[in-house]
Amino acid sequence: MCIKRHPPCQQPLIYRFYELVQVYGPTWKALIEEEFGDGIMSAIDFDQTLERVADPKGDRVKITCAPAQLPILSRMLTASPQ
Repeated sequence: MCIKRHPPCQQPLIYRFYELVQVYGPTWKALIEEEFGDGIMSAIDFDQTLERVADPKGDRVKITCAPAQLPILSRMLTASPQ
């Protein structure tokens, strides 16, 4: 588990992203591992879209992130060549 420290950013919008990861990160990790197995998400091979979604209570920001799922390094090192 990550250690909580002082807010990494004082800018409110960016801080909300950190807050999302702090709150939902463990659940996202469990769901991704359940679907894909052990691995890591790529921050390089990464697609992203952003759109406005109309809502009677106020417009919403819809952010879709689609990183590539990569095998963990230890599994790559022990895999037999094909």
